[in-house]
Amino acid sequence: MRHDPGGHMEQTKLSTGAILAGAARHFAAHRMLVFLTLVGLFLASLFNIRILSIAILSYAQFELTYEILADEDLMPGGYGKRRFFSVFALQLITLVVFAIGWILLFVPGVYLMLRLCLSVPALIAEEASVIEALVISWRRTARQELALLGAVTAAMVPTLISWTCMIAFARMGWMGATVITVLVAVVVTGLTLIFCWCIAAAAYAETCGTTRNLEEVFA
Repeated sequence: MRHDPGGHMEQTKLSTGAILAGAARHFAAHRMLVFLTLVGLFLASLFNIRILSIAILSYAQFELTYEILADEDLMPGGYGKRRFFSVFALQLITLVVFAIGWILLFVPGVYLMLRLCLSVPALIAEEASVIEALVISWRRTARQELALLGAVTAAMVPTLISWTCMIAFARMGWMGATVITVLVAVVVTGLTLIFCWCIAAAAYAETCGTTRNLEEVFA
């Protein structure tokens, strides 16, 4: 957000390039956390326990988002790491909402995903409730869908390429190459998911940037 000369609040315009640049910077800075998340997802998949996978994803997104927001100096003073269960509940709610959107049609699912993608950063940074975080995300992403869609689409390219190669090798009967590309595709898919968390946190930080700078000027 930013103030116009009349004293009103004007929404900061996001750009795909700025979102991707911020996400890539944080992704590289927290590569150890990225690696541990991949290991946790692999172990959860061995036991084939869906709720455990969701719990690991929730905790990993919570930790990564917390660290990114701290890097951006967006965490309130004295804030403790006490919001994991709220993030977990938020994950369950958004999964249901996305599922409904996908069942109705592809486009509503994508639209809802984009409009609610800032809810986890908002919940953590603003100490909001689950419902408040959803509302904050909905407001912050108004008329920002194209920039967010561009960032998410760019992040999805490696995943699409890896799975396309796997399907092509399978149809040609190249079993060795198929097995290798399946493993690669699974890893790339996990990395893409984690990178999308970085996109959400980076986009949230972009929406906070101008307001924070103004507050520092007039402090």
